[in-house]
Amino acid sequence: MNPIYKQLIFSGSEAYPDSLSTIARNKHDVRPGLFIRGPIPLGWIQEAAKLPGKSLGVGMVLFFLAGVSKSRSDIRLSSLELRKLGISRHSAYRALRKLESARLINVIRKRGRLPVVSIIDNKTKWRF
Repeated sequence: MNPIYKQLIFSGSEAYPDSLSTIARNKHDVRPGLFIRGPIPLGWIQEAAKLPGKSLGVGMVLFFLAGVSKSRSDIRLSSLELRKLGISRHSAYRALRKLESARLINVIRKRGRLPVVSIIDNKTKWRF
């Protein structure tokens, strides 16, 4: 029996099935907070950091969404994720143009649709 469960039962605390579902059963059940799945090329970050405005922030959102979808192509950039970092839709569109002109991403735009982005990972360009 799980020691936390025993503690709830024997300490006189009221334990409801809903509250027990949130208790980690073992170390593998613990879910970390949100994170950006890597690897992210340092050269990519350096190039994006040189660009004006919110380019780096938009780039990090793109890498986050790429990690969620497990693909660095066909990423649909929604304003919901951008708002979490305080990036407006208009700032994001400007940043996409800057990232695209720096050849860090490819963007497919269609009127009335979310932009579809592919991250370019040019490893030969970013050797140190």
